[in-house]
Amino acid sequence: MNGDLKEVAAALAHDLNNFLQVVLGNLELLRRRREFVPETVEAALNATRRSAALADRLQALGRLQAPEPRALDLNRFAAELTDLLSPTLGREISLERELAPDLPLAFVDPRALQLVLLELAANASAAMPRGGRLMIRTAQGPQGSVVLEVTDTGDGMSAAALERARAPLLSRGERGKPGGLGLHIVESCIRAGGGRVELASAPDAGTSVKLFLPSA
Repeated sequence: MNGDLKEVAAALAHDLNNFLQVVLGNLELLRRRREFVPETVEAALNATRRSAALADRLQALGRLQAPEPRALDLNRFAAELTDLLSPTLGREISLERELAPDLPLAFVDPRALQLVLLELAANASAAMPRGGRLMIRTAQGPQGSVVLEVTDTGDGMSAAALERARAPLLSRGERGKPGGLGLHIVESCIRAGGGRVELASAPDAGTSVKLFLPSA
């Protein structure tokens, strides 16, 4: 997975530079005008928030070189995600949770899982430009596994588009929007930890990603 990680890191750094150029451009515009322009300020603030989210993803990616799986309470992990995912989701997307009681502990590297959820949030945000809902569910899975499901109410994908998103190629976002990195890095992270991923999507029906993780 090292080659994939390097490719993703390079793409994130490229996106981060793009967002910083937006910030600098808008600040320079304000300096020349010497007046308060709400639209310009909002554009700079939005690019700054995106830059911070990308920096979080780069930091998480850098720590994946030495995986350290451990017993993890998925319900507690999911309950603490709001601050982590909010910059990526933005204000128009609500984050909801359905957490199963008496859930067994999962055996997973929390840093890898953090990166996976940041990637899924970025893809969901790009699929919900007009806002929507991101639902995180936990459940007991088959054969002693633990399931973490992430479902959005976005545009969804056809079977062909879903297959392209799973390929080991970066699916670039538009300038000024989150850079979707495809689902290949998500599947790579989960498989490296002994788990598996199930994907379901359809046009205008959103996307669901189930992460089957080994229990502790």
